[in-house]
Amino acid sequence: MSLKPRRAHSARSAWRPTRPVTQAVAYPPLLVTAGLNDPRVLFHESAKWVAKLRHLNATTQPLLLQCDMGADHAGKTDRYEQWREEAKKLNFVITCLLADA
Repeated sequence: MSLKPRRAHSARSAWRPTRPVTQAVAYPPLLVTAGLNDPRVLFHESAKWVAKLRHLNATTQPLLLQCDMGADHAGKTDRYEQWREEAKKLNFVITCLLADA
């Protein structure tokens, strides 16, 4: 292994998505989506991030995790399934906006 791949590997190993999450911060409502077959971001990374956010969140805003068993990094491949996913996201946004009104 040459020096450059070693540096890249150590940089990837040191990266943690939960590091910037801090305590007593009022996070907005979040709908976090993950795909079981995603080779870039493994589903357990999203689950760990959401768990940490739920633990440290200073508000009662909704914080949901949706793990799709048949999706990859780009989401569903079927056009109609993509529309259903988009409808779920828009439903979440509209529900959060109406709750604040």
